[in-house]
Amino acid sequence: MTDTENKTNLPFPIDQLAEGLQKAREYRGLSLKDCCSLLGIPTNKLLNYEKGKYVPSLTELEALSYIYSVPLAALFLPEKYPDLFKVPNAEQLKQLLQIRQHIISTTLQIALEKTGRSLKVISKKSGVSLSKVKRYFGGETDIPVDDLQRLSGALDLDLNSLMDSESPIGLWQDLQKKKIAYAQLSETARDFLNKKDNWPYMDAIGKMKLVEPGKLETIAESLRQLAGLARTDQDTRD
Repeated sequence: MTDTENKTNLPFPIDQLAEGLQKAREYRGLSLKDCCSLLGIPTNKLLNYEKGKYVPSLTELEALSYIYSVPLAALFLPEKYPDLFKVPNAEQLKQLLQIRQHIISTTLQIALEKTGRSLKVISKKSGVSLSKVKRYFGGETDIPVDDLQRLSGALDLDLNSLMDSESPIGLWQDLQKKKIAYAQLSETARDFLNKKDNWPYMDAIGKMKLVEPGKLETIAESLRQLAGLARTDQDTRD
């Protein structure tokens, strides 16, 4: 078998590995020395991997993917890195911060109107000075999270309603929560979720959660009746 034929049979595109290793390390802001110190290998060895002179072992690749916090397969697909490593645009981020500040102050104002309380009452109830409260509600300045928590309590406002859930930052935070939740599942549950054949069952469970409890009981009873009829039919045939 030729080298070319052997390459086509590999599960990973080796031709992109050198670029993938270098970019993954750079995206993570790690030096060659840092990575090699963790791996216990000479600096020039990893450098040669990144230049494509040599190919690392599977165990080294597994360790590097762990160090870089990327899936092993991603090391072979550097064109996918923009989806894995979020490098914010400075101007867009500034605009997002301004929008979020406006949303929070507006949400506080709406909550204030619903309570019918004055800023003076909110100040006294929250323990935040009146001058600060006026600036916060006017959207003139960012609100430190400790003051925001005090104000939310004074307004009977759920602090979670102020959390970002729609912007790129909010979506990223939601993804991290899901990752943590997945990591906290039992090994049996994770194995079940990892099998694609089981996904339809998860979809079915999700839909069942939307059904009213009374209707679920009716469905369960119908299924029991159908199961009984099936057994009776089988007994008759036997």
